[in-house]
Amino acid sequence: MRSGTLKVAARTGIFVLLSGGILTALVLVGYFYLGGGGAGHPTVVNHGHLQMSARVQPDPPREQDERLLLRVSKDNRPVRDGSLALRYVMPAMGVMPETSGDAVVVNTEPGHYVARFSVSRGGTWRLDVGFASPEGSMSASFSLTTGQRGLTLLSSGSP
Repeated sequence: MRSGTLKVAARTGIFVLLSGGILTALVLVGYFYLGGGGAGHPTVVNHGHLQMSARVQPDPPREQDERLLLRVSKDNRPVRDGSLALRYVMPAMGVMPETSGDAVVVNTEPGHYVARFSVSRGGTWRLDVGFASPEGSMSASFSLTTGQRGLTLLSSGSP
């Protein structure tokens, strides 16, 4: 009887270890190959009464299919009836010409925007964001580097 109990316990232990190993492998594959699993911490920009919060998804960013999630508020309330534009730029380097493009921006709910874009190669890109509404306007430039977490605020002000 005791031998049978030990065999069941050993089989159960092996099953638990294998299941845990498979689950860990799936999580790691998702993290490293599917973009890190989510958006990073927001970078916040204040201009007068307006506040812009921006975070990149996936974080760290990769060479294709980036999203910049933006929230624009005034006195902690979402700004309605605004328009937002994003241009991404990699400056010229040596014989390589400047590369740039415009993101597709969707207003998902009042004060919330998703800007979709794809950088064509690894490296550091400048993201120029402009926002305008009847309640005010602002601009901000961020730095995004593929393979590195987060955004860096470069400048902000009026458009």
